Amino acid sequence: MVTVLALPARAQEVDPKNVLQDLPLRLDDASPIRPGSRQLHGIFRYERTGNQLDRFRLVPRFAMGLRGNSEVTLAAPFLAGNAGRKGSGDLQVEFQHQFQQGNQRRPDLAFVLQGQFPTGEQSAGVDTVVKLLATQSLGGGNAEPKLHLNLGWKHNAGTGRGERRDGYLAILGYTRALGERTLLLADFASEQELQDASTIHVAEVGIRHQTSRSSVISLGIGTGVTSQSPRFRATLGFQVGF
Repeated sequence: MVTVLALPARAQEVDPKNVLQDLPLRLDDASPIRPGSRQLHGIFRYERTGNQLDRFRLVPRFAMGLRGNSEVTLAAPFLAGNAGRKGSGDLQVEFQHQFQQGNQRRPDLAFVLQGQFPTGEQSAGVDTVVKLLATQSLGGGNAEPKLHLNLGWKHNAGTGRGERRDGYLAILGYTRALGERTLLLADFASEQELQDASTIHVAEVGIRHQTSRSSVISLGIGTGVTSQSPRFRATLGFQVGF
């Protein structure tokens, strides 16, 4: 018996107003991508650390929308530079589920479960992240302003010398549409790093623009506000639907 898989005749549309983590900020939206849609993501980030080292991060990622307001992603971050390569090549698997549909009076709510498997350099144990995502609409109109809150807890299963076993993540963000194809973003992120036990605070701004029906590019920059935080961060990303 021969099974034929029919591919969609048209590429899946990518919504520039649906914010995803690291495209281009740390901020994440409570709404998953559309059921049945599939996307390829490419993320390139440069960071000048608080101790004057350089870190380059390249992340290929695959995302798929599921029925029931859910989404699954697979990613493998690769690191370069003199700030260390521990964890480079680890496999990240993430599941997101939206359990509350929002309106003008209540937010969209979703939870995220992530596992990072030790397939990369100097890795041990399966690290985990649990997050709560909230997105509240601030009114209608063409601008569609929204307020976002991300709260997370991270666990380091293979703790090494000088590393933290558990840490928090907190992000407050704001988005506003600039027409139908462009989105302006801003956030403030506070996070406890697990590998070097530092606590960082970063302010970021970014923009997302739909270049075609099935592609979005994004650009973001940020700076730290404490001595342990990155001095500078720049992120370039793209999404392609298929």
